[in-house]
Amino acid sequence: LGFAPAGGAAAREDAASADGDAAEGGIGTLHVSVVRGEHLPGRCTVSLLIGEDVLHTPASEPRAGGAKGEQVWEKDATFALRVDDMTSDLHLCVENERFTARGPLLGPRDVGRAVVPLTALHDARKPNSIFASMPRRYWLSLYPTAAIDGTPGAKLECGVKGVPGSGMPRPPSPRPRVLVQLQLKLRTSWIAAYAAAPPLSAREDEEDVGDDDDARDEDGDVPLDPKVLKRNAQRLKNAISTPTLLVLMRQTEARRIAGLLAIVAVWAYIVFWAPLWELPALAFALAVVNGIAARRTRDFSSRAVFEDEVGPSEMPRGPVAKLKLMKGVFGKVQAGLGRAATAIEVATNALAWSDERASWLVLLGLALATLAATLVLAVVPASLLLFLPVAALCGKGLAAELGLLPA
Repeated sequence: LGFAPAGGAAAREDAASADGDAAEGGIGTLHVSVVRGEHLPGRCTVSLLIGEDVLHTPASEPRAGGAKGEQVWEKDATFALRVDDMTSDLHLCVENERFTARGPLLGPRDVGRAVVPLTALHDARKPNSIFASMPRRYWLSLYPTAAIDGTPGAKLECGVKGVPGSGMPRPPSPRPRVLVQLQLKLRTSWIAAYAAAPPLSAREDEEDVGDDDDARDEDGDVPLDPKVLKRNAQRLKNAISTPTLLVLMRQTEARRIAGLLAIVAVWAYIVFWAPLWELPALAFALAVVNGIAARRTRDFSSRAVFEDEVGPSEMPRGPVAKLKLMKGVFGKVQAGLGRAATAIEVATNALAWSDERASWLVLLGLALATLAATLVLAVVPASLLLFLPVAALCGKGLAAELGLLPA
């Protein structure tokens, strides 16, 4: 987050002279040098975290001749961190030591933190980056510690609309930032490094449900948190959405008409002329084109990040109100389970002769439906049966766009 490259040849020369001893083990080593900072409140230290490893820099010093808030780390701010997971992140947590002439005052104060995905440091387009990325300098803008979870290694989550306390406090302007030099050196190819990464589900289970010993109740179960429940529901809503190509087709009248005609043409080709071996390639091509369109049009501006964007509370207050909310949620779950059980019981009992009259009626209906389907499939080509429903839906849409249907 707040990821912007800076520097060039100078960064590579500095890295070559400041490598130090590489961390042993793992799939590689991340070399980190904290260079300087801007808009900082005073002398600061930086904590670097990857997995279980935590390293700390000494306190910075004011930059000679620099503007107010400029700090530099002149020595002992270069580290080699062991990398065990190519898909992990580097967390940088900046704290203000608040020193006086007599020593530290009141302990450290959080200034902010930044997160750098290790995957962003690898550039496969460069031949010399197969096993080691080039050392580069980056300006990292600092985000405040999230109010919902102040632990240094926690993810920087978006806030949840209607849930105060779930967003981050808005940072000061100008935003504090630090200049760091990063170089990732792998002991194997990047393909092997990705293959060695643990499954995504193994990490997400612990992060998304709070699956740790401190978060469990006396029975060993994960407690129900309305904030987490609503955040996960919002994440599902953002992830499960209309394909981007269909969204783009609906933006203007001309696009809607052209899109409907394109759908009819592509579907006609698939069902009438395309051999079976072409279908996987067509599906792959559509997935790639849709992904490119999503990458170019994805917009995160509607998501709340800071606390003042969350809005008024939509969560119940007090234990009684929360119990009523849980009662309503579990009541809906109970009713849904009941309807599902009833439907399955009816379907199984209807063919098990639990009630002979009902079974005769069901079998008679199924026999008539089977006869009708057999006649249709014997007379009408299967390709036409596949084409007609899609053509009918698209034809209805075209008629509506051209004003041929009543409003």
